[in-house]
Amino acid sequence: VAGPDGTAYVVRQAGTPASSGQMIPQGQSQVRHELVAISPLDGKPRWTLVIQGARISEPAVARDGKMFLTVGDTPMGTQGQPGGMMNPGTQTTPNKAKLITVITGPNSAQIQNTVEVDSDVLSAPKIAITDTAGNYVVYAYGMEMAGMGFRSTDDRDSIPAGERDLYAFSPDGRLKFRVKLN
Repeated sequence: VAGPDGTAYVVRQAGTPASSGQMIPQGQSQVRHELVAISPLDGKPRWTLVIQGARISEPAVARDGKMFLTVGDTPMGTQGQPGGMMNPGTQTTPNKAKLITVITGPNSAQIQNTVEVDSDVLSAPKIAITDTAGNYVVYAYGMEMAGMGFRSTDDRDSIPAGERDLYAFSPDGRLKFRVKLN
């Protein structure tokens, strides 16, 4: 995703703690990601911000420079494995998604806010301008996965028909409202 000043923002996998022999507490992601700002002038990284989670969306960049990402601990494409998309966490270890608000500067970034929602999976965030003054709202579509998986005819997991929600967040990352879609 490109920012207003031409900076490219990418999410990349940074490694897995398990590969270095470290123990991973149950319910925490085994994958570490980095959000990286790349200069449009020379292609060099301006800054890197570590983000924990099995799934990280592409960022959405607002006009004011804030960035929004969705994060989840439910890995994609791990059929049959505990905690996988079609085999989500147990009631004692739920996999809830989060919206992360990142504030950026020329040479650094930091997480400003993290909001957990009642969905296992969130879409990438979308920013909508709400008035002529440039105010905006951040939307993300959520889906609850628990207990809703089913098998397709070729015995592969398919997308479940769980609870679906539309979430709206304010520019500071706080939840404004949630609308049930089914």
